[in-house]
Amino acid sequence: LFRTPFNRICQRDECIRIWKQLARELMLNNEEIQRIEGQYPSKHERCLRSLEHWALNQKLVDIPSLARIIRTLGFKSLAREIENMA
Repeated sequence: LFRTPFNRICQRDECIRIWKQLARELMLNNEEIQRIEGQYPSKHERCLRSLEHWALNQKLVDIPSLARIIRTLGFKSLAREIENMA
């Protein structure tokens, strides 16, 4: 369900650059962020793992929620793209 939007997000250099900010918006705590940082050397992988962690551990996980988070970070066109994947 989320593979396509996750890949789309991780294709954007701007999203990869701010993966920690994205992780915080996805409600990951500092310990989870540090664990991801320690396990995965590339920012691309860290971004993807943060998204996967969100999908597995949050109560409300759906495309509109993901689009809202992406919009909060200032990626309006990407958020619209994700909404259209629903």
